[in-house]
Amino acid sequence: MKEKIWFSVVFLTIIVLVISCKKDEATNSSVNTPTIIGKWTYDNSVNWLTITGSPIKKDTSLAHTGEYADFRTEGKVYSRNWHNSVYSYDTSNFVVKGTILIVSYPNAGYSKSDTFEIKTLTVNKLTLYGFYRNSGSLEEWWENFSK
Repeated sequence: MKEKIWFSVVFLTIIVLVISCKKDEATNSSVNTPTIIGKWTYDNSVNWLTITGSPIKKDTSLAHTGEYADFRTEGKVYSRNWHNSVYSYDTSNFVVKGTILIVSYPNAGYSKSDTFEIKTLTVNKLTLYGFYRNSGSLEEWWENFSK
């Protein structure tokens, strides 16, 4: 009888330890999952202009100190941008669908949105890619952010 009780106690202890370890592993792996949510510092943008298949212009713009995009869980992005020699603040809406980021600008006075491909998303680096086609020309840009 004592052996059965001892075996039951040991068996239950092993089960509790195994279950506890699995929970810790799941929790730890989800902590390091990259997400767009958070405040990202704007680093730079790289723009390419291509006309009829030939690249004609590359422009890299460094960010001004203090430019950022702050993506919030409620689907809003708050940003501070340098434009026409002054800082401006904006609140926009965003949706992420897989690797696609759609940002809409309700304060623009008309229905406007931009679609970006999320090229890089790690815990400390975000790269967005966008493009615009217009009768034989292609303008592409990469926006780079860090945390």
